[in-house]
Amino acid sequence: MNWGYIYLLLGLGSFSLLGVFSKIADLKRCRPTALWVMLGFWAAGMSLLAARLFGPPLARTPATVIQIALPFGAVAAVAGVAFQTGIRYGKLATSWLIINFSAAVPTLASILIYRERIHARHALALALMGISVLLLWKDRQEDERQARHVAEMDADRAIR
Repeated sequence: MNWGYIYLLLGLGSFSLLGVFSKIADLKRCRPTALWVMLGFWAAGMSLLAARLFGPPLARTPATVIQIALPFGAVAAVAGVAFQTGIRYGKLATSWLIINFSAAVPTLASILIYRERIHARHALALALMGISVLLLWKDRQEDERQARHVAEMDADRAIR
């Protein structure tokens, strides 16, 4: 197995655990901003340690890296807090599927901006992503309809 697969599996496992830990944090009623500040603190610490042990000295960090890292970090923080806050209003499974659907955005950008070629399987995967979001939206509408129906039934019982 080459290193690319090892990193791919490490990323898959780590991103998956983010979802699990997000749900645990929600069940324990952690404040999203506090949680993501601590996540950022530990991520920075682990990244600095990895850079120190395996990378070039931090003093030689190119300006380009710093220029992209600042907006990258800001967007990651907003995404994390928004995701963590959103879990309170919906299901983790739905929220996590939407996060995974966000992979379609850079994929489409790669196709449109960088003119990357896609095969039929890639096109099918993108189409299925769109269909899954449509089905999630329909599922959410059905959940809301059922909740309204139960509330109406409870109100009718309370009147009698």
